[in-house]
Amino acid sequence: MKKFISLGSLILCSVLSSGLMLTSCSKDDDEDQSNVNEFKATVNGTLWEGTIGSTATSGGTRQINASKGDGTTFQLFFPENASGSYDLAVSNAVTVSYSTGSVFWSNELSGTLILDKNTAASGSGTFNAVLTSAFNTDTLKITNGSFWWQF
Repeated sequence: MKKFISLGSLILCSVLSSGLMLTSCSKDDDEDQSNVNEFKATVNGTLWEGTIGSTATSGGTRQINASKGDGTTFQLFFPENASGSYDLAVSNAVTVSYSTGSVFWSNELSGTLILDKNTAASGSGTFNAVLTSAFNTDTLKITNGSFWWQF
């Protein structure tokens, strides 16, 4: 009988300690890397999801390059290592561009870019914009834009 109680106690202790180990080893939300190099936006009502393949800096300006498998791309240009809110209609320091490969939109009619974090190693922000085509008067409405990178 003692062996049965000891074996039962051992199994119960194993199950309880395993449960404690699993619950105590969860990641902190700040360490969640599931959205690394992610870029999302709604383009004329259609969700666009891509990845940030690279960032570059030159002359105090940071550039983010995002793309997806269909050949469409986004590029964002903004001050290096700065954060804050930028009005796209008046700020020459910030540019949002979108390309389908054959058509390019860039000249901002309106919108906002908010930089929450912006370092060489990582960054994040949100944006919305109305862009005009470089080739004609067509406009493109971009809403719910968000990006997050870590290299």
